[in-house]
Amino acid sequence: MYNFNLIPNDRFKTSDGRTFKVINLVWNAGIISDIDFMQIHEEPEPTELIRKPYNLIQELVINKKIILI
Repeated sequence: MYNFNLIPNDRFKTSDGRTFKVINLVWNAGIISDIDFMQIHEEPEPTELIRKPYNLIQELVINKKIILI
């Protein structure tokens, strides 16, 4: 079994080279339901908060579509 655990401030990189930072985990009935993250840019520029289902991110890591850094 793959042990998957993200916490705030963790970073991950997508296969196209973009880097993201975990901002928050959203809990629902004692289970992490969603994850909030933001893209990290090399140059200062506005960015927006992104929310996706936690299990989707977990599957992307397991299938090596994103890499934790």
